[in-house]
Amino acid sequence: MRKLLLQFVILFILACLAIPLATAAQSPDEPVVQAILFSSPTCPACHSVIDELLEPMVNDYGSRLQIVGIDTSQPAGLQLYRATVERYQIPRERQGVPTLVVGDVVLVGGREIPEQFPALVEEGLAAGGIGWPDIPGLAQIPSEAQTPIGSEGLQSVGTQAPPPDPVGFALAWVVLAGMVAALGYAAWRVGTARQRLFQLLQSGRKTLIYAKTWAIPILDLVGLVIAAYLAYVEITHVEALCGPIGECNIVQTSSYALMLGIPVAVLGVLYYLALGALWIGQRYLVGRWANLSALGLLGLTLFGILFSIYLTCLELFVVRAICSWCLGSAVTTTILMLLVVVSITGSPSPKRARR
Repeated sequence: MRKLLLQFVILFILACLAIPLATAAQSPDEPVVQAILFSSPTCPACHSVIDELLEPMVNDYGSRLQIVGIDTSQPAGLQLYRATVERYQIPRERQGVPTLVVGDVVLVGGREIPEQFPALVEEGLAAGGIGWPDIPGLAQIPSEAQTPIGSEGLQSVGTQAPPPDPVGFALAWVVLAGMVAALGYAAWRVGTARQRLFQLLQSGRKTLIYAKTWAIPILDLVGLVIAAYLAYVEITHVEALCGPIGECNIVQTSSYALMLGIPVAVLGVLYYLALGALWIGQRYLVGRWANLSALGLLGLTLFGILFSIYLTCLELFVVRAICSWCLGSAVTTTILMLLVVVSITGSPSPKRARR
């Protein structure tokens, strides 16, 4: 059993490391259509165009469609929009957001963009691609005025992706290494205690060494607050407060922020709620129900760290952006898992066992 668990951990790590190889498998000579979208966080039509048209198109076309979203609520974004109005001589009655510029074509509004942009992309790809629009000052636009359109579609102006945050990436690598090490240690602990765990699973008379420490519900509450905040950001489409490290909004608006149509943060809320319920169950129930609750707590925390490793790999290798809130949740999940594993796989103690 212990050997099987260690093999599973190794295979999972190799799968994470294979992500960048799979995503990098693309032809460097394929045509690319590049476009600029001017939008505002308070514009309902902008959210509709991004959610219902542009993000699905970016997901379908992959690296062949690159869109930079410029936030006109930022001073630099508004200045660039005014330069675009002057450059393309956009009449007053057509000024406003959302405005999409592709090549020399300017599309305005929640109806015009969906009607014409898909055909423009097809025509552009067939013609060998469309480069970035010739807008004065576009190359100097700061990152805080940019909003991501999809995960692979966010590009800096030019041919290269925006440089990753070195501090955020270094921190993410440290967290990932810690999670992998903690998972390996947990696999060893579980493998060592496997016979006792199986015996207690089948027995209704003995109870596991349950996770008694109150640090578990406290950390669970911390994780719940983080997940609830990120769920609020994803559902309401507001800008996340990220701080000086990472690009939280790039991560939260990428296609990987959804799983089966459900925001990952919402799944995180359900995860922490389930952990709290299982901790209460193994803490206050007796006999077989306490055993099942404790084993469920053990299994759920192991699953949680596996999923956190997967999400961190996506941030490092696919999205190429780091969410500091997500790293906080990953660290919380790791500590929770270690507390649960050490408690439940420890040597039985008559003083703590309940009959």
